[in-house]
Amino acid sequence: MSYEIKTEIGIEASPSRVWEVLTDFPRYPEWNPFVLEVQGDVYQGAAIHYRFEMPRGIRIRTAAVVLRFQPDSELRFSAHFLAPTVFRGDHYFAIESKGQNSVVFHHGEIISGFLFPPVQLILQTQGPPIFQALNKALKRRAEQPP
Repeated sequence: MSYEIKTEIGIEASPSRVWEVLTDFPRYPEWNPFVLEVQGDVYQGAAIHYRFEMPRGIRIRTAAVVLRFQPDSELRFSAHFLAPTVFRGDHYFAIESKGQNSVVFHHGEIISGFLFPPVQLILQTQGPPIFQALNKALKRRAEQPP
């Protein structure tokens, strides 16, 4: 059993500008309302540690493995709780070029595992608004001059 949170937003900026903001992890606290911190070198196959905040101020630290790191195009990583069969989240950011200074930013997560059913309602109701808030913040940041 799995569930996918899928969001997207149009951004009037080049793919490289969106990628620049998205992968400038030390500056996340300046603009990102969801992912507060990323530690580690980010490249395909790397282990990273990050901290994110859920509604009501619940902060969670976790580790993930970078599954895909394609500059100006896609960043995908996977994290799990105890084991992938217990609870797994495959998070992705994809940049779809629509021209020199226009992209569609796709942001989502595929969630699965035995613990998914008990938290399904929370993820379905609170997940999309959290992701959309990050999307809007990324749009504001990327559309500003560097």
